[in-house]
Amino acid sequence: TVQDSQFTHKFYQRAFCGTIKTFLHLLDHPEDISLPPPEVIHNNHTDTQTNPSTSNSSSTSSSSSSSSSSSSSGSSTSTGSEIETVDNNEDNDENENDNNNSNNEQIDQDPKGEKLLQLDYLHECSTLCDSISYYLSYCQPETLILYIEVMLRLNKFSQAMRCISISKQVYPSNYEFITSIVRFTLLWNRYIENSTNNPNYYQEIVDIINTELATQLSNDTIDSYITNHISNYNNSTNSKSFQYFLSLVQSLYLLHKESVKGSSSSGKGIDNTNSKYLEFINELIINLNDLNQYRGFDINVAKSSYEFITLNLSEQLSNHFKSKVKQIYNNADFLKSEYELSLLSI
Repeated sequence: TVQDSQFTHKFYQRAFCGTIKTFLHLLDHPEDISLPPPEVIHNNHTDTQTNPSTSNSSSTSSSSSSSSSSSSSGSSTSTGSEIETVDNNEDNDENENDNNNSNNEQIDQDPKGEKLLQLDYLHECSTLCDSISYYLSYCQPETLILYIEVMLRLNKFSQAMRCISISKQVYPSNYEFITSIVRFTLLWNRYIENSTNNPNYYQEIVDIINTELATQLSNDTIDSYITNHISNYNNSTNSKSFQYFLSLVQSLYLLHKESVKGSSSSGKGIDNTNSKYLEFINELIINLNDLNQYRGFDINVAKSSYEFITLNLSEQLSNHFKSKVKQIYNNADFLKSEYELSLLSI
C-alpha cells in the first residue's frame, strides 16, 4: 500500500533517524537548550518601533516613487487604451496576490526553534516510533536500533524485545544489535530488581521476556555473551568489520559503567577505575588496524565513534584510537583522504 511504501522508504527512515537523534540529544544534553533573550528574538520589531524616522522616511520615499511612476504612466497613456490598462492592472494584482499567498505558505512558523525547544522530546520520539511499529521488519538497522532505544527509555520492554527479535530475524549476521541487547539486559535486570515488590508487568509477560532474552544471549550470562563475541571477532577472518568493533566497545563501556556503579568517580574519571572491560577495549583498539572489512566506514562513522570514545574513555584510549583510524585510512585506498583526516582533527 501507499502507507507501507511511505514508512519503509529509505528517505522517510533517514528523516526518522535524524529526528530521533535530535530529540535524544536534546533530552540528554539540556545544557544545549538556550533560548535567546526576548529583545534578541524581537529585534526586528523593536528596530521599527524605536526608529519611527526610518519608517517615515521609507514611507515618504515609497509615496514619492509611486507618484513619480503614476505621473510617468499618465504621460505615456493614450486615449482608447484605458480598458486595456485596467485589465492588465487587475491581472497583475491577482498575480501579486498569488505570489504573496505562496510566500506565506513557505514562511517558517518557528524560525527560532522556540516551539521545538518546548516539546516533550521523549513523547515526540514515542509518537514517531508508533508510526513505524507495524513496519519494523521492513526497516533498516539504524532505524531499529533507535526504536529499541526509545522503547527502553519509556520502560516498554516488551516492545523493545519484540523489535530485537525482529531485528535478529531480518539481520541475523548484523553485529550492530549487540549494544542494544546488552543495554536491554542491564536495564531489564535493574527494572526487575527495583519492582519486585510491586511489578508493573504481569508474571506471564516477565517470563516471556526472560525466555526471549535468554534466547538472544544464547542462554549465557551477559559477560559470557560479550566474551564469546570478542573471541569470535578476534578469530574471524571475514567479519572483522568496524561496526562489529564499535558495537563491542560500546557494550563493554556499558558493562564497565555498571560494574563501577556507585563508586565515587564520575564522568571521565570513572575510566581510571581498573576493570576487565577496559582491558578488553584497550586490546580491541590496539588491534583495530587488523580490520578485513571496511563496510560502512566513512567520515561520519569515524567522527561519531571518535566523539564517543573521547567523551567516555580515557585520553590514552582516545590517542590509541586516533592513531588506528589513521592507519585505517592509509590501509584502505578507497578511503585515503587527507581532507577527511583534517575534518577528524586527528
